[in-house]
Amino acid sequence: MRMKEIEFNSKEVADGLRHLEDDAPQILIDKGRTGSQSTESLLGYYNYLKTIRGYVLRQEALLRLVERDLLIERNRRGRASKADVAAAKVAFDEAKARFCEFVKNAYYSD
Repeated sequence: MRMKEIEFNSKEVADGLRHLEDDAPQILIDKGRTGSQSTESLLGYYNYLKTIRGYVLRQEALLRLVERDLLIERNRRGRASKADVAAAKVAFDEAKARFCEFVKNAYYSD
């Protein structure tokens, strides 16, 4: 099942971090004690990692978008150069491409 952009949000990241900090270590400890080779208990771990990575990439793209828009406005008022605007556009395009590529290939582990 494909992950969607809307799922890369701060609530999901907070849930993921809580799982990685609280639940995952105990799962790994318990797995070591029982000798179980089942990876089913670790699926949440991989999904949370993907969610966190997606959130970070999304936030980076949004930040670069705001920076680009700010520099466009500053340029319009004569406070930023065209080179600054061009660099901000490139930074945004690269961040957006990284996020879009991630979303295109983001599937839940199940």
